[in-house]
Amino acid sequence: MADKLQKLGPFTAGINNVQPVTNVPNNALRDAVNFDLDDAGKARVRRGYTKLIEGTNAHSLWSADTTMLYVNDGAMYQLDPATMATISIAAGFSTRSVSYARVGSLVYFSDGRNTGRYDLATGTYYPGFTLPAPSVIFGSAGGETTHVVAATYLGAMGESGTTPLIHITGTPTVTYSGVAPIGAEHLRIYVTPDGGQRESLYAADTIRATTPLTNALVYAGRGRACETQYLEPLPAGDILRIFHGRMYSAVGSVVYYSEALRYGLYNPMRGLLLQFPERVTVMEPTPQGLFVVADRTYFFAGTDPNDFKLRDDSHNFPAVFGSGCQVPGHQFTVQDVSLPETVPYWFSSRGAVLGLPDGRVHPLTMGRAEPAQYERGASGLLEIDGISKVVTAVRGKTQEANAIALTDSASFTVIKTA
Repeated sequence: MADKLQKLGPFTAGINNVQPVTNVPNNALRDAVNFDLDDAGKARVRRGYTKLIEGTNAHSLWSADTTMLYVNDGAMYQLDPATMATISIAAGFSTRSVSYARVGSLVYFSDGRNTGRYDLATGTYYPGFTLPAPSVIFGSAGGETTHVVAATYLGAMGESGTTPLIHITGTPTVTYSGVAPIGAEHLRIYVTPDGGQRESLYAADTIRATTPLTNALVYAGRGRACETQYLEPLPAGDILRIFHGRMYSAVGSVVYYSEALRYGLYNPMRGLLLQFPERVTVMEPTPQGLFVVADRTYFFAGTDPNDFKLRDDSHNFPAVFGSGCQVPGHQFTVQDVSLPETVPYWFSSRGAVLGLPDGRVHPLTMGRAEPAQYERGASGLLEIDGISKVVTAVRGKTQEANAIALTDSASFTVIKTA
């Protein structure tokens, strides 16, 4: 008797590798390799892929609007996805993952060692999170009055932090080479009034950054008060995120934050959010607070780091490093919760989760699909053939489990009891 073809599906419950192999629900799959499931649970063969750009060690792909950034063989490139044309932006990168954070047309990036900014509107690369403090030499032309002096760079992207504060007895002088970094348009000299203290630096002179000075006299004045006094470049982080006018940088197990609207500068006296027990693996904002995942999930409720209220969520599972991203809220349904335009997503040790606006964590796959454990990953939204899905690519398996990660084969296996 000839075998009879049987129709299987639809698989509206997706993958279930938690139930015993002999008890997989009728609307679920034990495993599916290189297949996509649409909203109706219908399986279709996943499309193949085409190599578009040669790369010897490509990583850290990031996209926004009509442009993309990535790193290949130690250099960062901008990619036009319409033409596949590439432009070299910066060099000096390694195999370390790069994190990106965008403010308007300006993209900040860091691999934990190298930092920079890239203006998407002008195609201009700026090294560092902010302008460096200028290199100047202060002296004295004689006199008895004591002043405190400092200098900064000014540019279209803002003002740098100050040089170390120097006490000068007599009329201050300044020597400067006239060699300025990219983005620096002016050099500004600050000085306290006669007999003034450290807390009262005022602008005395502003000159073009390409103008050399040799023992130029600096007279005490009452110009603009210095707003970047005591500020330093934000530490280079493994993860960067923008939240309510500040940039947050996760450096190992420590999270730092910038001054308000000064994304590249922070105050070392107050710019440390918290040191966590373990390395920070995910950091994602919501309109009402900030999620940080280290040894467990933390939620900082509020919008100002000085007024945050810390909550330890009950979802006490570590996350795959680098798997956090923002996904469209309308693609998900959570009972009794109104999701904002975008919501945090990451891949935990118990599968994919969403970060809800109130600080709770909503598991998407826990209880039906348990993944293996991985060292690092990257997530993004993929829309193709009318199917929208969040894809997390993982690497560096550290612990076996009922893995749901996909392999490169193109087979479709369904195990079903009689």
